[in-house]
Amino acid sequence: MPEEEKARAKKLVESIAKDHGHLGEHVYAKMDAETRREVEEAFLKKDEIIGSSVITLAKNLYTKDVRFIFELLQNADDNQFSISRDEWGDDPELVFRVYPDRIVVLCNEDGFKETHLLAICNIGQSSRKEQKDILARRASVLNRFSRWPGKTIFSPEDEEMPKAKTKMTFYLHEGGDMEAREAQRKEIADQFRDLKPKMLLFLKQLRCVAVTFLDSEGNEEEKVIRTIEEGDGPHRAVLEEMRTGKSRKKVEHKRYHYHVTRERAHGLARNENRNSSVEEERTQAYGSADVVLAFPVSAACVPITKPQDIFAFLPVCQVGFNFLVHTDFVTLANREGVSTTSQRNRSLRKGIANAFVTAVYQMCEHPQLRYLWMRYLPILSDNRWDPFWRVVVDMLKEQVAGADVLFCRYQLLSSIRSIERLRHVTPSFRDQHGDPLLDDIASQPLYVSKCYELKDVEILRTYGLQDIKFSEIIARVEADLKRIPSKMKSPETDSNWHMRVANRLIHTFSENHASNRQYVRELNILPLSDGRWIRSPPVTLTRRRLFAAIGVQSLTSSQVRSLVLRKYDDQRPIPLLASTSYLRFLYLTHPKNHSSTNYSSVSVCDSKMVVGLVPQREDVYLPDTTAYGPSSLGLSFVPFIHENYLNGPPERPTADSALWEDWLYRYIGLRRHLRLVSKDGSSISKECLFVAKNLPSKFLGLLKSLWPLEGSKVASNDSLCRSLSACEVMCEGSKMMKLQSTFLPIPGLRQLRSRFMENAESFPFLKLEPPLTEANASRWDFLDPLGVGRKDDLSFYLAILRWIKSENGGCAYRIQRSSRILDIYVNIHAKCVSSNTREDDEKRVQNELHDSLLFLPKCDNRIAFWTSPNRCVLNGPSDMMSFDPIDQTYKNVFAPEAQAVNTVMQFFQDTLRISSSSWRNHVADLMELKKAGWTDQGRISSRYERLKSQPTETKSIRNDFELHGLVFVASTGDTSWIKPSECLWSTGTEIRGKTNLATQYGPELKDFFLDMLGVTILNLSMVFDELMSLVAEQTTVKKAQLRASNTEFAIADRKQLAEMFRGKVKMLDFTMKEVCDLNPFLEWAGLTNRYLSNIVKDCPVLDSGEKWSVSDPRFDIRRKAHGIVRIATHFKSPRVQGDGKSLYDLLRASTTWETNCISSELSIEMDRSCHREKRGQSEVYIDDSGTLQCLKIYIPHDERTQDVAIQHTLPEKLAQWLMSDPSREKGTINVHVVGIVKGLLNARMSSVATILEMAGMVDIDLQETPLEEENFGVASATPPDRTEPVIPNATVNHLVPSVFGGSMTTLPVRPVTPAATASESTMTTLVRRPVTPATTSSNSTDVVIWGQETPLTDPLSYGSPSPAARQIPPSQGYFRFSDPFNTNEGPSPRPERNLATCLRSTAADANDPTRSQPWDASFVPFTETSLFGSATQDRDTMVGAAGELFVFEMLMVLDPALSDFSWENNWKSTIRRHVSVHPDYADLTPWRGTETVDLEYKDINGMFTTLLISKGHLIAAKWQGKKPAYYLEVKSTPSACSTSFFMSGTQYKKMKKYSSEENSIYIIFRVFNIYWQSIDARLYVDPIELEREGRLEFSADRYSVRPSSLWQRESHTGSLG
Repeated sequence: MPEEEKARAKKLVESIAKDHGHLGEHVYAKMDAETRREVEEAFLKKDEIIGSSVITLAKNLYTKDVRFIFELLQNADDNQFSISRDEWGDDPELVFRVYPDRIVVLCNEDGFKETHLLAICNIGQSSRKEQKDILARRASVLNRFSRWPGKTIFSPEDEEMPKAKTKMTFYLHEGGDMEAREAQRKEIADQFRDLKPKMLLFLKQLRCVAVTFLDSEGNEEEKVIRTIEEGDGPHRAVLEEMRTGKSRKKVEHKRYHYHVTRERAHGLARNENRNSSVEEERTQAYGSADVVLAFPVSAACVPITKPQDIFAFLPVCQVGFNFLVHTDFVTLANREGVSTTSQRNRSLRKGIANAFVTAVYQMCEHPQLRYLWMRYLPILSDNRWDPFWRVVVDMLKEQVAGADVLFCRYQLLSSIRSIERLRHVTPSFRDQHGDPLLDDIASQPLYVSKCYELKDVEILRTYGLQDIKFSEIIARVEADLKRIPSKMKSPETDSNWHMRVANRLIHTFSENHASNRQYVRELNILPLSDGRWIRSPPVTLTRRRLFAAIGVQSLTSSQVRSLVLRKYDDQRPIPLLASTSYLRFLYLTHPKNHSSTNYSSVSVCDSKMVVGLVPQREDVYLPDTTAYGPSSLGLSFVPFIHENYLNGPPERPTADSALWEDWLYRYIGLRRHLRLVSKDGSSISKECLFVAKNLPSKFLGLLKSLWPLEGSKVASNDSLCRSLSACEVMCEGSKMMKLQSTFLPIPGLRQLRSRFMENAESFPFLKLEPPLTEANASRWDFLDPLGVGRKDDLSFYLAILRWIKSENGGCAYRIQRSSRILDIYVNIHAKCVSSNTREDDEKRVQNELHDSLLFLPKCDNRIAFWTSPNRCVLNGPSDMMSFDPIDQTYKNVFAPEAQAVNTVMQFFQDTLRISSSSWRNHVADLMELKKAGWTDQGRISSRYERLKSQPTETKSIRNDFELHGLVFVASTGDTSWIKPSECLWSTGTEIRGKTNLATQYGPELKDFFLDMLGVTILNLSMVFDELMSLVAEQTTVKKAQLRASNTEFAIADRKQLAEMFRGKVKMLDFTMKEVCDLNPFLEWAGLTNRYLSNIVKDCPVLDSGEKWSVSDPRFDIRRKAHGIVRIATHFKSPRVQGDGKSLYDLLRASTTWETNCISSELSIEMDRSCHREKRGQSEVYIDDSGTLQCLKIYIPHDERTQDVAIQHTLPEKLAQWLMSDPSREKGTINVHVVGIVKGLLNARMSSVATILEMAGMVDIDLQETPLEEENFGVASATPPDRTEPVIPNATVNHLVPSVFGGSMTTLPVRPVTPAATASESTMTTLVRRPVTPATTSSNSTDVVIWGQETPLTDPLSYGSPSPAARQIPPSQGYFRFSDPFNTNEGPSPRPERNLATCLRSTAADANDPTRSQPWDASFVPFTETSLFGSATQDRDTMVGAAGELFVFEMLMVLDPALSDFSWENNWKSTIRRHVSVHPDYADLTPWRGTETVDLEYKDINGMFTTLLISKGHLIAAKWQGKKPAYYLEVKSTPSACSTSFFMSGTQYKKMKKYSSEENSIYIIFRVFNIYWQSIDARLYVDPIELEREGRLEFSADRYSVRPSSLWQRESHTGSLG
């Protein structure tokens, strides 16, 4: 929307609000509180006065509140929707959002013009008809209509809306009685729910109306969507309604189909309720209007006929039409009726009739509706039509009767004609197939199509369709006689057809129409023997005289009767015409003294033209009118007498004669009622059984109607009673049940059923017609002998129990109110106890409940279920598999009903014979577990525990366990069940063929297996026999042999030694684990001296090469000399002489070196041979040659090997040396000494005394002398065998403070060549270099330190050299630094710079664009060991913290700065706490939250994203203008960038997760050269994508990650600089 148009719309809104007296909040803000209160009260009073008038007017207008909903629909439909259709592609829609206090209406129309807005906000003005030039404005500022308290005047408010939408808000009344207000709001909600989709049929544009119900929090509770769409053919519309419940799972979906016809009515008067515009008056636009008719049909195109609404844009009323009518009626003031006096409405009536005929023409083009449309015709005989609408009905009749809307019978003829010109063929003129007896005349077709159903023809008859006339029949007879071939003359035409034609023609003679009789006489219908057909000649009086003269006699009626009856005695079939005449004659001449026996051979013809049926021998039925007669029941297989016998029945010969049908019933033997019992009385009749099977809803009524006639036969015959009781009958709920399993629905039983059953649960109450009441209950007493229940006896309660189970699908866990089952058992028990046949009743209950009718309620983790009494025990453990304990379950679940539970327990015990659990139950349970393949050893063990504590018969239980193999064992992933004879109990070894139960079960079951099951316990003889029976093939080594213990052999207790000497010396055939397990035995047998660790000799050798002073002061033996002497004294070391002063001096003079030049030779002597193996590198070499009266200890310089030496080899070797006698070759290793020495070496100096005290070491009188002027990293002596000349003029004086404080010492330092430049960056990498000790004069001291070629460059001022820094003592930690104001450290040109300061400076410079030169080769005076100590974990943590600090500082100094970036908000790593030792980060608190990544940042202003795009890390087309969230992971290394780094599985999953999320970016910062001034970082943006591209390589397990070789060769480095 253009800004000027938006401003104009906003100005209009403000103007209207001002005109309505609305004061905005900005006006109220200028008032003081008292003034504002007075102004608001004044407005409120005014609004209440105005509002009362408006409310009264609204109430008088509409008596139904729902009208305002339809007004909104109509108003919305009048709008324009071009923007939604053309620009958004949306159908016009209207949405109601119904809240408890307001209704929000949303419409996607183009919007209001200024006139519309003014009109809707002012009473009495309307712009609805002004449809031209509606402003198609964009969706921005829309009108929100709010209702002011106390009045219904609308005011607009300014609000931004998405797309093109108009929003109106109706606030509901808040005043008045709360109950009345809630009722009114419920009524409004109901009206919204009851909106019918058919309203969409008459809306021109709206295609969807949705109603959503929300609670006060805005949560959706219910939703109804109604839409309209085109059907599958012309003039078809489909309405759809979908309702969604609160859970969004329950969806109700309905579809409604309509045939819609639109017609234009002309010549109309103006609408009296509407003022026409000048233009409308000029063009007389009011003179025409649309008439829309909608005919409801099913999905199969069958008309739905029920009264529909009259619409005048809105539903007005119902008048009786079976179709919807919509047009521009003049309505009453309340819009609930049509003005019957309006001239416009009178003219519209003809338009409705015209539209109906048009609709019929359209339906005649539809293959189904062409034969069904007449069902929409108004019923003419209905008296409900008032005079106004009766005119419409009469118009419809007149127009429909003359319209060509009916199809002829034969499509070859003129297919469609008017109602007046076609005829209905009556049954008397149809053949046995229902077709007309004679073909139609092609030139004058009369027969209406047979596709019209009879009920539809009856409707058409009221609209002018006539039955075929006799003259028209005569014309078709004549046409047939002239036609070749003629149906009447054809010899192939059957007698049935001739009989029907004759009956129709004879019927004329019984009517008082002489002309019709003359027509018949003139027909050539008499066939002659010569083949001619002639008309009948007249019989005159003269001819009668002639017949008498030649001897023709006249017979009496009795003579004729005898002749007729003799015809039947011949047993020849008598044709229908003759049979009809004979019976009529017999009836008219029936003597009073004749009975049915006189007609015993009389036969008749049935409706299917079967002749020769003798009613007194086989059942033939009269048509009936009773509800349960064979005709009413539609029994087509039952023979009915032919209708010719009954058409035109003869009159009674005398006044006291029986009627014709009565005579046929009484004397001929025709039946009026079906038989209940077969004719021979041996079974239930086939007709009765047919009704029971195929018409179950009629069976009970039939039974009731027939019982007075033949019920006595059934009641007196047990076989018939059983047969009838087994018939299935219909019960309530349309369920079919055997009659003997049902109950009469008497009120008392219904009440009990309601007590014990839920409403949704069915019960076999008979479905009776009429329904049973107290008054008519006795009429059903005849059902008693058939087993139908009518009392609350034992059968009733058992049936209740069965049906509760059945109605819940056999699933006990579905049963609600499980306590009712308890009550049923109580009643069953009471019935058994009070019964005179208690024993029989108890057996019956046992049999009934045996069919899993015993209910076990939900308890603990087990669901409720049904079971049988034979699977239950009264008391027992709850986890039994083959039996269900019930006592404790019932008592726990039904605790509040203790008395009822006691009664039920008595019922279970006495009536159902349920006993307590015994050992046999537990054995059976074990058998069930075995059968089910159970492998839960804990559960099986619990069974053994119960058997152990259960009184048992030892012999019986042993037999059962042995017979069924009930001992469960599990080994090496396999499980089995074995016999006790296959087991033993042993805590030692295994015996082949026997399973050791001691390894399977705990000692608590030992007595059970040994005493109760008789399992054998392992003894020495069994072990010896097993050992002696072994052969070589059964051992773990192919060439193994048994030997005596005095044989020379070794025992492999060290994997490395075993691999070296296997195959060279004899070894015991045991694995390392077996040796460990057998250690007690080997000690007992005195074989531990055969351990490889004891017999292999390790001879270390010190080779020539570089050596370093020990880097970690903890492993400087001199420092721990006093502690070592205490250990030696405590364990009485042979090296301690006197007070131990000599040993102390020796240790104080010792030196500890690091070197990679230690190797060793391992040897073992066996069978007079010496076997040797060389190792490339050994861990420890101790030189105690005593040449200089000092001990020299060498450990590996390699970090990994050094760690092994310090933690294992050095403590062991030092302890061995300490406990050895110098005069002997080698001492023994005391593991206790080794452990204490190891703890001493790894302890800080400050902790040594405490550790020794806690270890219980004795104190010594020897005073510990502190080391003076000793510095870590400085050697006091040079090995005599490792001398090297000093390079001339190479010494540089450096001030190195003592580790323990004190004065400064000048020490010579050797120059070191700078290290190679790293290939990944421009920064120089410096490594720690070894310094070979040199021999100097007595006035100088050899030192081993880490030097540098140039002084340290000031990290804050490039090019300004600073003095060489001192080495940081390890105790100061990673980020600690010397206090520049600490005078105890001696004079210094400037304060010391620590690593954190260097990191901050380096990070700042990494983003400095002015930096043009690479870093110089100056190095930072920090080393791996001095910064981190020797613990790998500490080093890794500190390296990680340093890298995170570097990245954090680099991001902090970006220009422009990152918005809202700080350690509080963004640094979310748990190791950031290590940085707090730096003064600048003293207030940095540890991160207490969950760590996702190291740093998180939401780029709220896009600056960081723009930077990454400019550096080529992100694609501009994808990320320009975006503000993603960044997840930054830091990976640091002291080495080069190409060094692999590691990610945990969790980190990898998080990386994949954040990389896949929309608007988020995952970056790895690779920080490298962490020790050097050339520290730098690289960025891996979206590492998942880099992995797919092959630029990063992720390996398995810990996700070792490194840049691919291809990427390392690329020029792009991925930095921010």
